[in-house]
Amino acid sequence: MEKGDIVFLEYDAWMVDLTSKKDELFDTTHEAKAKEAEIFNEREVYIPRPFIAGVEGGLKGLGEMLLEAEVDKDYDIEIPPEKAYGERDAKKIQVFARAKIMKLPEFKEDKETKEPVEPYPGMEVNMEGKIGRITLVTAGRVRVDFNHRLAGKALKYKYKITGVAKTSEEKVRAIINLYYVQPDDFKIAVDGDIAKITLADICKYDPTWYSVKIRIVSDLREHAKLETIQFIEEYVRKKEAEGEKKEGTAEASGKDGETKE
Repeated sequence: MEKGDIVFLEYDAWMVDLTSKKDELFDTTHEAKAKEAEIFNEREVYIPRPFIAGVEGGLKGLGEMLLEAEVDKDYDIEIPPEKAYGERDAKKIQVFARAKIMKLPEFKEDKETKEPVEPYPGMEVNMEGKIGRITLVTAGRVRVDFNHRLAGKALKYKYKITGVAKTSEEKVRAIINLYYVQPDDFKIAVDGDIAKITLADICKYDPTWYSVKIRIVSDLREHAKLETIQFIEEYVRKKEAEGEKKEGTAEASGKDGETKE
């Protein structure tokens, strides 16, 4: 592979426990294995996922390995923490007043129960564009860890490259999928070095979209070689079909226009 190639990987990934020697599967593109390891997520689509060969950020170790990989060959690799998600940093663990946390969009009242959502350990929050996990909740304070959940962990991957993004549209959709779910819900049109991307409905109400969008734009410029990226938000009024409207009117009236009882 060449640096910057966008490839699609079929893989299984484990956290390596050097103490117990018992590795833990934390991610996979295989639905059956996800269910077996009890990490199945019904919102996930279990198909090969995109990675960028040779990138410095994220899984640097995997990105480097992809430069030496070939399509349709099986590989087993182990990545040390410094080439995965880095070592844990105590400075990235912060304590906030509960009142400040409760102002975040994540804690708006539940639509069904009308009760406010309460913070709990393990919950993800977005604080000024930074994604963190709540690790402790007390009466007046909430502790949030902004380290990546895999920071400090050695990782093991078994993978195969199933394909390479070739067209501009394939590259745009793959890069969106690097950072965001449901890439097929985006409408994409590429003309030369200009891309017009109609947002999926979920983006309009997602507080994390703004920070994700910045990373998507950066990668589109660098790896898809686009000069102009236009994001389009559409709000379409749903109109009643004319036929349904007439049918409804006929059912509501008698022969002489009198309303039925």
